[in-house]
Amino acid sequence: MSDSSWIGRCGYNLLVPGLLYLVGWYTSLWTKPLPVWATGLPLPVLTGLIDVVMLTGGVLIFVEEADVLFLKSRPLWIRTLMRHGLYRSCLQHLGKMILITALTAPLWSRVYEMSNLQIALMAVWFGAVASFQAITLHMTKVRHTGWRRWIQMIPLVISIGYMTIHATSWMYGQTWKIIYWNRNYHASSNYSWTDEAIDEGNV
Repeated sequence: MSDSSWIGRCGYNLLVPGLLYLVGWYTSLWTKPLPVWATGLPLPVLTGLIDVVMLTGGVLIFVEEADVLFLKSRPLWIRTLMRHGLYRSCLQHLGKMILITALTAPLWSRVYEMSNLQIALMAVWFGAVASFQAITLHMTKVRHTGWRRWIQMIPLVISIGYMTIHATSWMYGQTWKIIYWNRNYHASSNYSWTDEAIDEGNV
């Protein structure tokens, strides 16, 4: 047996049990009592951890250094490449945050008592924040070099993380109330309209 096939077989033997264990562990988060650390996890702490995950990845612009001089004479081309790169990066960040939100869904549902709609909106919110953060940091990296880049980026990361945590906490406390208020309002309006129609029919 060659070394490559032996390594592949070992990786397969480790990957399958690992995936089965993770699936079982994730299922237990839905069906069994949650660990103590999960039930007592404050929302700002969970949001802060997710914000750290948002920092992974960036914006990929399909422009090589050797092509910059050529593309400078064709601004339409470079704008098209940059726009496609931004779209691709935003979709990647949205997909990443949907995956992260799905993995942490037991916490959102069982600890913070969110509905499926609220969890879906939270995933979109995190995707938008991750995209905004990646684009902002990319623009900072392009405009600054050396120690000036870090002086600009560190306060920027802290401020975006702070705003993300507070905005998420506000959404958890207020936005969901607005959603349910609108739903209950429309439901009560439909019921009152039906009652009036029945009363008029009786008359």
